[in-house]
Amino acid sequence: MSARNILTVGSRNYRAPPTRARPNPTPSTSGTSSTAASAAPILALDASHADGMSASSALRNPASTPTATRAATTPTSAMRNTDRNGTASVDGPDDDDRVYRDEPPCPAPRFAPRSASEQDHDQDQDQDNLVHSVMIPDSDLPIREVSKLARAGPGGRLSVFERWQRLSELRGSHFAITTQSKATVITAPSESMLELAHDRLVQEVRSVAAYSHFVSIPLHDVSIVTAIRGMAERILRDPEYSRDNIEASTIVPPTQMHLSVGMLTLLNDAEERRAAQILERACQAALADAQLAPAFSASSERIPVITLRGMRGMTNDPRAMNVLYAVPEFQLGAQDGSSPLGLGASLLQLLASRIVAEFVASGLMEAKFASDLKLHATLINTKYRGRNVNPVFADLVAATTVAQPEPVRNNGKQRQHSKGYAERIPIDASRVMENFADSSFGSAVMRSIHLSKMQHDPATQYYAKAAEVVVVPRP
Repeated sequence: MSARNILTVGSRNYRAPPTRARPNPTPSTSGTSSTAASAAPILALDASHADGMSASSALRNPASTPTATRAATTPTSAMRNTDRNGTASVDGPDDDDRVYRDEPPCPAPRFAPRSASEQDHDQDQDQDNLVHSVMIPDSDLPIREVSKLARAGPGGRLSVFERWQRLSELRGSHFAITTQSKATVITAPSESMLELAHDRLVQEVRSVAAYSHFVSIPLHDVSIVTAIRGMAERILRDPEYSRDNIEASTIVPPTQMHLSVGMLTLLNDAEERRAAQILERACQAALADAQLAPAFSASSERIPVITLRGMRGMTNDPRAMNVLYAVPEFQLGAQDGSSPLGLGASLLQLLASRIVAEFVASGLMEAKFASDLKLHATLINTKYRGRNVNPVFADLVAATTVAQPEPVRNNGKQRQHSKGYAERIPIDASRVMENFADSSFGSAVMRSIHLSKMQHDPATQYYAKAAEVVVVPRP
């Protein structure tokens, strides 16, 4: 299967080293020599700049990873030489010690620039040294995400592959990447460099791929559902809010209300299972640190209760806002969310910080979530503008006299940001933030923490659940 060259960026094309036939040392009975047809690498990349990267456990222990198929190519004993005139000749296995009469025993250093033919010869020899390879299936590393690394950056900046190519011109050790219809192949001159190349490629792919999962604390108790519907009814019945660019599709449904802890980009099922284990370990450790372990029971008098209060904006300019959220207040209260018995505000922050720290240390979450952890429950988000109105608000939209815009279908013409979000139309939040500044949006018992998928679950009207850590069992 021939490789697909994905390194055409703008008007610049990277030339793949040519695939040449190797002579068969043993004469064939048919009088013809065999020809090795293989996919030409699309890129020769320098791996020496990746020092400090963690080695992939799948590559370190190939026997335990069936999805990673490793292959070692044994270099042939035939040698390729180039004479002074630049003519390439292929020597047989018995000519390794041949001494050319016109070749000085100790050649003097060469300071003149190498010719194009000599550079091509060096590239061919580099490719001969790429003897370790690993095949990564599309199910483990999506090829569509690998292809993004060949795209030029904003403002004509170099793509990731272009930067790697320029570094490879300055250094001596290389690795190669090829893509096939259902796999990405990495080839390198040593096993350690192969691991570094794999880790670097996965890291870069994760940086350009859209978020697939997030850690959430579901909050859909009755009091919160009632409060959010009340807020939506006030907004949809007032034409002033419509002039502020607030519409029904931008209001988060109460069945999807949650606290966002951090976003994740998980590339395959194995990473999803690993993320579930990290979430379990982090939650248990945080509860133990807060001296609340073992976990709460269904009959516990002191259980964690979260109350949503006020409305804040993610940015400083209320006239151009994309996200409005409620601030969570944490208490230890009774099972129904009332009668708080004691303040425990630090526990919620401790729990979230421990979860984020574990995920950042694992490499599955970006470090920015640790440095700027802001627990919040999103109330209004312009990312959802133009989508179908959630059924929870259908009766409110039908009863209001304020006209709502028709759903806008994404026809692919909207400019996409690096993580997959389209350009947004902001709202003027001055009025709504003032009117709901001190409002309470209900309370809910923190019964569980989810590893949620960026998918809707029709059965629960919440996000699809990849994993769950139970904090307070239901009675």
